[in-house]
Amino acid sequence: MIRRKRLVQSGATKAPLRIRYAEPPLWSGAVSLKATLHGGHVWRIPEHLGFAAGLSAVPLALSEALHAAAFLPLALTTGKVPRPMILLAAGPDTASPLVVDGRLSGRYMPMVLRFYPFLPLRDLQEPSLVVAGDTGGGHLLQGRAGAGWLPVFDAAGQLATETAKRVQGLAEWQAGRDAALAAAQVLEQAGVLAPARGLAEGWQTVDPSLLAALPSDRVAAMHDSGALALAHALITGAAHWPRLHAGQSRPVPVDRAGQEFLQAFGRAQADDGYVLPFGATGP
Repeated sequence: MIRRKRLVQSGATKAPLRIRYAEPPLWSGAVSLKATLHGGHVWRIPEHLGFAAGLSAVPLALSEALHAAAFLPLALTTGKVPRPMILLAAGPDTASPLVVDGRLSGRYMPMVLRFYPFLPLRDLQEPSLVVAGDTGGGHLLQGRAGAGWLPVFDAAGQLATETAKRVQGLAEWQAGRDAALAAAQVLEQAGVLAPARGLAEGWQTVDPSLLAALPSDRVAAMHDSGALALAHALITGAAHWPRLHAGQSRPVPVDRAGQEFLQAFGRAQADDGYVLPFGATGP
């Protein structure tokens, strides 16, 4: 199994806690990449979001939470490990109303999608990032590099230059994802989570009234851990939940506590219709 330990370690120190939780891969075709098995594979940057058509939610890093909340629905999964997610559809078998003609409606592209066809996988035996790719989406194939295609590995069996750049970005993103998971655990321990009214069963969010009732010293500690920023992002992202039910006749109840956050973000980030170029890796 090939790992870029130097790259992983350079980003992992940013996370406040070391998370050993391995999340399920986004695509069924995800495999760890090895030079001995995938030395002849090539990849290319996708031109549209067709590879994300079957996704109902994607994970987010703590560093992107507030940016994502300005434009997209956010919520936490329930269960042993609450996972902050960007919601793309109302359910796993529901088409996303946010993805139109292969483009995401809005001015923010979830960071984890920018690294496709590569994705983060965690080794259950040690806290390292496995170099992995989606071999089922048509953008990572066995073949010879041609126009628009790049080699995964070089002749020496090391990650090729452009692949290494993607892996570096994934390592840094994974550190931010670890920070988001740690912040979600802080919110759970603080007792401020509640079922996400207006979403399907299995989702939860921050209850603004419970958050406001916390003592100031607890709030200060949450600020230091990044949990307070995540809480505000979840409250703001809840204002986008109705977008997941576009076209449905029944009105969807939603907590409006994030509306002022949403409007403020909209004013601060208003532009002339700028659309993030697909494949960009910036924040």
